[in-house]
Amino acid sequence: MPDDPAAVHVACAVNATLPTPPVVTDNCGRTLSVSAGVPSADPTCAGDKTWTFTYTDCANQTYTYVVTYTIDPPVVDMPDDPAAVHVACAVNATLPTPPVVTDNCGRTLSVSAVCLVLTRHVPVTRPGHSLIRTALIRHILT
Repeated sequence: MPDDPAAVHVACAVNATLPTPPVVTDNCGRTLSVSAGVPSADPTCAGDKTWTFTYTDCANQTYTYVVTYTIDPPVVDMPDDPAAVHVACAVNATLPTPPVVTDNCGRTLSVSAVCLVLTRHVPVTRPGHSLIRTALIRHILT
C-alpha cells in the first residue's frame, strides 16, 4: 500500500473534491479492488476533511488509503467604515443597517452586536469663558 499523501491545503471546503485513488497491486501483480471514496463531514469553518478509500485483496483483507484536505481559516475583507453622519438631535441618530460581509468562501458573517456611538457637543459657559465640551455616549445594541 502506498503511504497516505501529505495534507493538501485549500481555501474552502468546496475545494476538497473527490481525489483519484492510486492503483494498488498485490505481490502477484493483481490489482486490488477499491471502494468509492467516503468523505468525512465538512468542517464548520476550518479544519480537516478526509476522503477514505478501502482496498480489498483476493483474501478479503482490507487496507485503507486516506487523502486529507486542510481547509484554511477564512479570509475576510472588511469594508471601510462609512463617513460620520451629522444630525441635529441625538434622536435622529438612528440605528444604521450593517453591511453584509462575506468571507473568501462566500459565507456570510453574522453580526453579533452593533455599537452606536454618539458624540455630543455641549456648550458650557462660565463668567468670562465660553467653550464646548464633548461627551461621548456608547450604547451596545444586541
